[in-house]
Order: sequence, then structure tokens, then C-alpha cells
Amino acid sequence: MKDDNKPFQRARTKEQIESRKNEIIDACAKLYSKGGIDAVNFKAISQMTSFTRQSIYNYYKTREEVLLDLLKREQSVWKDDMYQAISDYPVLDKEDYALLMTSIFADHGIMLELTSMLFNIIERNCRLEKLTEFRENSFDVYHILLMSVAKYFPAYPKESHQAFASTIFAFAIGLYPMNHMSEKHLEAERMADAFYVYPEHLGRATAFETQFYNGVLLLLSGM
Repeated sequence: MKDDNKPFQRARTKEQIESRKNEIIDACAKLYSKGGIDAVNFKAISQMTSFTRQSIYNYYKTREEVLLDLLKREQSVWKDDMYQAISDYPVLDKEDYALLMTSIFADHGIMLELTSMLFNIIERNCRLEKLTEFRENSFDVYHILLMSVAKYFPAYPKESHQAFASTIFAFAIGLYPMNHMSEKHLEAERMADAFYVYPEHLGRATAFETQFYNGVLLLLSGM
């Protein structure tokens, strides 16, 4: 059992600081995966790590700042997957490109969920310097999307590449939560007899993939 009265030993190197922050982020990821944002709090994190609840404040002031760093890490993994994918395929037509984008985005649900909460939940309890650091690191999300569409469809004008890159991520973060509702929301939908608003030909399990694939093709057709 962790001794909550044990004096906190401050990290003295950048590597030590990053290691401790990663331990906190790892715990945050597990808590979020099991219970969503409501499951994430400093008490729960301290129970899963070597930190006391009070010592976590040496690295993060709020749970939202931990979630922001989790989002930053998820973006980095997504970017690595994107770079690898576009390196593996020198040429793709529209259909294969749409399939590739669908596969990559569908594999990064936590990133999409957290991004959908960024502007109305997470940012409210984050310090400006933390948000600034996040924005500096997240620019590559747009850059790699721009790079991918420019690589596979070089005949289209630069303005079309930019429009696609700025639209597709917004489309993904809006679409993903709509197709991954909580049991509570699904029950409300049933009680409201609101299933008619959902496309009957789509199964819940693959709805995001189907709609995202069709959306990518639709955006490409307008370029």
C-alpha cells in the first residue's frame, strides 16, 4: 500500500519529469477507457500510481490537464500511424484512400472522443500555457492530412487540398460520438422512439466506418 504521508521526492531531470507524467497519463487512459471522463480524478489516479493525490498537483493542476496530455499522446500515435500508412502506399485511388483513412480514424476512437470534448469541456479547466503547448504540438494533425491528400491527388488545386484537410478531421470528431453513444443515451433514444432518425441500412457496429468512408469519398468528389 502506498504511504500517503511519505515526503514527495521532486523529479530533477527532464527525463524524470516525463516519466512521472507518463505514469499519470497511463492511469488516466485506463480510467477513461473503463468509465469515461467521469472516472478520471486525482484520487483514482493516485490509487493506480506511485503518487499521492497531493503530489499529482506538482505536474497537473486539474484532471482536464491530464486529459489534454492524454489527447496529445493519442494524436502522436495517430500521426505515427498516418506517416507509416502513406509511406507504405505510393499510389492510391479515391476508394482505397477512403478505406485507408477510415481504418486509421476508426482505430483512434479515444483521440476522436477527447477532441470532441476539447472546446467545451477540457479546455475550461486547463491553464493557457497547457493549451498553447497542446496547440503547438497538434498542428501536425492538419499538416499530415494535407500532405496525404496532396500526395495521392496532386492534380487537384492546393486550395482543394487545404479544404479537405480542414474539413475531414472536423467531420470525424463530430461523427464518431454520434455512432458511439452511451447505453443511457441509447435507452433514451428507444424511449423517445427516435430510431427513425438513424439510417436503417446501417448496423451500429460499423456505422462510423460506413459513414466516414462515404464522407471521404463525397469530399474528394467535390475537389
